[in-house]
Amino acid sequence: MSNNLLSGGLTNGWMYWKALVIIRLGDNNLSGTIPPSISFLANLKILHLNNNNLFGEIPLSLKYCQNLQIFDVGGNKFSGSIPKWIGHNAKILQFRSNQISGNIPPEICQSESLIILDLAYNKISGIIPSCLHNMTAMRQASSSNVVTTFCGKIFCSNSIYGDNVMLHIKGLELIYEENVKFTRAIDLSNNDMSGIIPQEVFSLSELHSLNLSHNQFEGSVSKEIGKLNQLESLDLANNKFSGEIPRSLAQLSFLGTLNLSFNNFSRMIPLGTQLQGFDELSYIGNPELCGAPLPKNCSDKKDVKPIEENDTDQEDEFLASFYIASGVGFFVAFWGVCIAIFCISSFRNSYFRFLFSIRDKLYVMVALTMNRFG
Repeated sequence: MSNNLLSGGLTNGWMYWKALVIIRLGDNNLSGTIPPSISFLANLKILHLNNNNLFGEIPLSLKYCQNLQIFDVGGNKFSGSIPKWIGHNAKILQFRSNQISGNIPPEICQSESLIILDLAYNKISGIIPSCLHNMTAMRQASSSNVVTTFCGKIFCSNSIYGDNVMLHIKGLELIYEENVKFTRAIDLSNNDMSGIIPQEVFSLSELHSLNLSHNQFEGSVSKEIGKLNQLESLDLANNKFSGEIPRSLAQLSFLGTLNLSFNNFSRMIPLGTQLQGFDELSYIGNPELCGAPLPKNCSDKKDVKPIEENDTDQEDEFLASFYIASGVGFFVAFWGVCIAIFCISSFRNSYFRFLFSIRDKLYVMVALTMNRFG
């Protein structure tokens, strides 16, 4: 019943339709709150209430819909916090464009099957939970059983579930059907979040789209971002990120959309066809940033070489190995000499005779020098 002109509130008679598996009421003029009787729908797997005028908090009673896999309430006026009852079966969660506040609860990381998390355009604060790496579906390659048939052969086709999902990726509104099972996306844009990007985010190796724009994130972007080798869209605009743009970003061969504008990035944009392929709009608003495609030239351009795969990692590994080996060598040599002096009498005698002979030679040399100039 989506895309109609339905108005009024949702009925509270859902207990009479316990066999319902799919509810699509999106893009209407519905108002009011979600009635508690919807919790009787134990078989419910898909719930679309997006783009209406619904308000109030998302009811706790929905936790009894433990088979819920697609939950889309975007484009409403819901308030309160993100529910902590989200089940392990959740695959697509869309709370976009509401008035939801508070932090992202760590319980959301228990949704191991989650492939789409859209919390954009709310009032969410706090940091990105470091437990996001528990979302194993975003770390594993797509397969036919990652997103299974939601409703079975009786209700829909055997391909996936015959459902349309609207996603905001690459700055566009795109409708995904069967191909949604191959998509991995996190959108936290236009909130009031802060802190740094936790290292655990960079373990989501199957992530295709990451949007953290229009928040208060800060700190540098780790070179570990190069591990997101499936990334197609990255938007970090309008934050407080600083430091250099990591060279590993140039290794993301699938990256088709990039926005790093209006931050505090500095120094030269790493060389490589990947990053120079974007126009200057991807980098504007960073006063200390220079190099192509920006018109500002870098004074230390001669010190920068084109990016080669794994060169930064190899250099860091070599330096780390060199420092460790030097420290171990000095430690072993120093204590080896000390132990020999204190424990071996013959070595100790020889060592001190050697020192005395050097002393005598120095004394003679100094005396001869003084007599020569005297």
